[in-house]
Amino acid sequence: MASLAKGLKLEYSSNDSSYTDVGELSSVSEPGQFTAPDVDVTPVDTTGTVRSFLVGMKTGGTFTFSIYWAKASQTALDGIVTAGTNYYWKLTLPDTSTYKFQGILKSAILGAVSNPDDVMTITGTVTVNSAITYAAAA
Repeated sequence: MASLAKGLKLEYSSNDSSYTDVGELSSVSEPGQFTAPDVDVTPVDTTGTVRSFLVGMKTGGTFTFSIYWAKASQTALDGIVTAGTNYYWKLTLPDTSTYKFQGILKSAILGAVSNPDDVMTITGTVTVNSAITYAAAA
């Protein structure tokens, strides 16, 4: 059955115990797309005709979000970007299921506007650097 996104919430924490809401959420991407490179392990003295590969270490990808601009949100997110440290991120679904992961907020910038009627937003980009944990609602 389909579910609406109404009530979706994104929060961050420096300690994984006390979380702060990022603000009025307008959009989110999927929480990271893990990819792993192919590592060529073909010996130079091979007699074969096909290269050999191993799967390398995974990279967590990026997670992006947009919120409606507010001075307090911009100030808080700018502080996290400036700190350049790992934070815990929690995406809570309307049924209270959660996705949690760690990542570094790389940017929190004002979204593009082209006319006076545009809604101002902040777009944040997080580099995911941990496994993504899903916890179903109780």
